[in-house]
Amino acid sequence: MEEKVSIVVPIYNQEKYLHKSIQSLLNQKYQNLEMILVNDGSTDSSLCIIEDYSKRDRRIKFYTKPNGGLVDATIYGVERATGEYIAFLDPDDYIGPEYISNFILAMEDDIDFVASGFYRDNNGKITHFQLKQDKKYIGDDFCNLKHHYLLDRNDIEYSNEIFVSRWNKLYRSSVVKEVIDQFKQFKDVTLGEDTIFTYILLSKARGCKALVGPNEYFYNVGNQNSMMVNNSIQRHLDKTMTAFQGLRSLLTWDGVEETQAYAIYFFEMEALFRRLMNADKVQFRKLYYALREDPIYREAFRLFKNHKYPLTCWFRIFGRNYFPAFFYRYVRLQLKSDMKKVKSVVEDAKFICNSLWKKGGRKTYYAFKFKKRRDRNFDEIERYLPIIDARIKEWILAYDGEQTDFQKSPITKNVFLFWWDGFESAPRLVNACKESVQKFFNECDIHLIDKKNYTQYTDIDERILNDFNKGKISIQVFSDILRFNLLKNNGGIWIDSTIMFLDRMNLIDHLENKPIDSLEFSTSRNFMQYEGMSCSWSGYFFASRKNSLFVNVVDEVFREYYLKYKDYSTYFFIDMVLMTCKKYGLDGNALDHTFYRDGDMSFMLRTLKEDYNPNFLSQYKRVPQKLAWGHKKCSSENSNYSYYIENYLVNIRGKT
Repeated sequence: MEEKVSIVVPIYNQEKYLHKSIQSLLNQKYQNLEMILVNDGSTDSSLCIIEDYSKRDRRIKFYTKPNGGLVDATIYGVERATGEYIAFLDPDDYIGPEYISNFILAMEDDIDFVASGFYRDNNGKITHFQLKQDKKYIGDDFCNLKHHYLLDRNDIEYSNEIFVSRWNKLYRSSVVKEVIDQFKQFKDVTLGEDTIFTYILLSKARGCKALVGPNEYFYNVGNQNSMMVNNSIQRHLDKTMTAFQGLRSLLTWDGVEETQAYAIYFFEMEALFRRLMNADKVQFRKLYYALREDPIYREAFRLFKNHKYPLTCWFRIFGRNYFPAFFYRYVRLQLKSDMKKVKSVVEDAKFICNSLWKKGGRKTYYAFKFKKRRDRNFDEIERYLPIIDARIKEWILAYDGEQTDFQKSPITKNVFLFWWDGFESAPRLVNACKESVQKFFNECDIHLIDKKNYTQYTDIDERILNDFNKGKISIQVFSDILRFNLLKNNGGIWIDSTIMFLDRMNLIDHLENKPIDSLEFSTSRNFMQYEGMSCSWSGYFFASRKNSLFVNVVDEVFREYYLKYKDYSTYFFIDMVLMTCKKYGLDGNALDHTFYRDGDMSFMLRTLKEDYNPNFLSQYKRVPQKLAWGHKKCSSENSNYSYYIENYLVNIRGKT
């Protein structure tokens, strides 16, 4: 019989996030749950959403109370919990399906809670926070944890031994109920309240276990409130002082040194310091010099002197004591950018010299032009979108109201992978991605396209081909032309040769009632916005019926645009074409009906160099992972790169 787990969710005006957070509770593989939703006097539609979900699942228990703040709502929920274990979920965050299961498996008889690393979700971009090590803290190790649970002697960030938050842990219910009896004294703490909760927990518990993780908790970084005006800055200062005084009183009562109290004061000031440094230089300057005169902040500096930090940390702490505000801000924000500009000039010079030696003057001119477009690709989006729209809308509007005739546009099971010089000489990463496609698309006809055979599948205009061969069209843009021409003539799926599949996602399965399909994922919407619309596709993973109206029109736009303007103008030309197709509702608003999957296609790329972590696999599986063919091989044999790229056939093809 599974032991019951109570999950407490304090809620105040979170209508924007509740559907995702509550649904993530319902999706848990661990079934014996009690979901305690505490509506803390919300004035938006939060209560209606909670009531609706409570009708769907009897495990949901919801309560409504007058607004009393986060601490009060948390205590209220804990007092009504009946499970053997308790976990917390903030209403703007969400959890993966195995979150509770993973904790239950790690719990042991002689400990009272388990802590784990977690994920940060910044508008769909997923990063991870790992704990220091897999370790069981009991006896003296656990007693010592009280003295440094906030402050790590290796960094000036929150310690990652168990992390300070209450929501990255699973607790025995008995110890949490003990904690809240004392926590009630701190209902007025509204900033840094978790530091007090965790200190009391460490005073009451017998021991704990830390899991490097990350476990499947997704902390919503994108919902952090900014504090940029004078009165909110003062509120931040006042709230920080309340947290400092509350924690210091606990430490004094227990006869523990006050280092942790000064640490929380410093960390909360540091959070405000960073926000203002990035957003408001006038308010930043005021805070910068005010902190120099702040006795508590200065005492925190004094305590840091006994710690051994890397050089960058020493600059962050002590540089602001001696440098003027403008110089400190320049070094932290602008110096790195200026150094990149210098590096870019040097790289451009090297590129031109190497290209002149190999290709001659004419092709070097075009190659350098394409390089500069690639370097400033995102900066060009806002400028060029209206231009491309105005230039191509007549070709798109010529098909206004028309839709694909499904009888004349069959679904085919073709998959196209393209590598210009042939896959025999492609990098290992590209061939590993190819192997993943062959594994998960084994029922399809997989066509490996290269410079020797692409003409067998295509009918690209000869004038475009001639200029491509002369170097006037980049290989990147040519691959865009190629993909839509291939889909027009043959149907099926285009998959970039640098996409790694860790799970099945075959867009052909979705074409029964659609002319085309693509993948929209969590971060794709942030890639491009235009006139109230957001990107709803990934051009490197695109499917179509053979001869669908949509791919016919895009193919025509590529041809007519080049013949008229003799250049494709911008690096993201294809995406601007697709955005214009979306704007004018091409082919029955086809781009409004693409397949959506919550996930980050770049998460694997950002973590390839790190030590192999099996916990990442659940994120890699969410959506196909877009990699970079030039990614350098990692020297470590224990890296994610080695596991997923170097040893793909052994480790993935055989075990996934």
